[in-house]
Amino acid sequence: MDEMLNENDLSTETSEKEKEEQKPTGSVFAPKAREFSSEDVMAAGELYSMSDRSVAMDICRIAGMSIAGALPGFIIWLLIGKVGFFAIVGALFVACGAVLGCRTAMKKCFIDEKYGIMILAAVVLIIVFIGTKIVWCWELMDLFTDAKKEMRNNQYVDVIQAASAMTDEQVDKAMDKATMEVYGFTEGTFGEFFSNFTDSLNLLNRSTQFYVNLLLCLLAAAIGGTAVYKKYGSEEDY
Repeated sequence: MDEMLNENDLSTETSEKEKEEQKPTGSVFAPKAREFSSEDVMAAGELYSMSDRSVAMDICRIAGMSIAGALPGFIIWLLIGKVGFFAIVGALFVACGAVLGCRTAMKKCFIDEKYGIMILAAVVLIIVFIGTKIVWCWELMDLFTDAKKEMRNNQYVDVIQAASAMTDEQVDKAMDKATMEVYGFTEGTFGEFFSNFTDSLNLLNRSTQFYVNLLLCLLAAAIGGTAVYKKYGSEEDY
């Protein structure tokens, strides 16, 4: 009887071993490795390019809206500057409008807030510089006109005219030549001063005044823009 039981146990162990050997080495429930097709690769490339386009569109949108927001203040600034005032408050209007435009744009963008602020700061800096330069070009035109009158009526010209019997036309030509030698132009138009701005500032002794005014404008823009951003452009609004 005992021998029969031992034989049954041996046969059972043998069958179990055979079953174990017949089992597949990998688990049926083990995850299979993902196989990427050419369509998957193309889709990934399209998503990447879409991401690039999205960032570029966000940058353009923020810059465009910042510029659009700054335009009303910029126009007011130029109108005030045209009548002869260096309106520092104009830079404040520019910054406040740019902040509101940037805030509106960033509500529809996915770009990080710090990059939006950097774009905003660059836009304000450029517009404030251009506005200050335009107003000062008008000021330089007035100074240039006064300088020409002074040159025309000074004692040196009168002595030359009397000594050589020069006509007024000849004196004017001589003055134009002298003006060209000094300033590089004779008419003193807005375009001439805009394209020769730094040299004109130096020749008319207004460099220090210009840079002080520019600094004050940038300071006003920074103070006004920061105040508006803290009030209306906080992160929870996005």
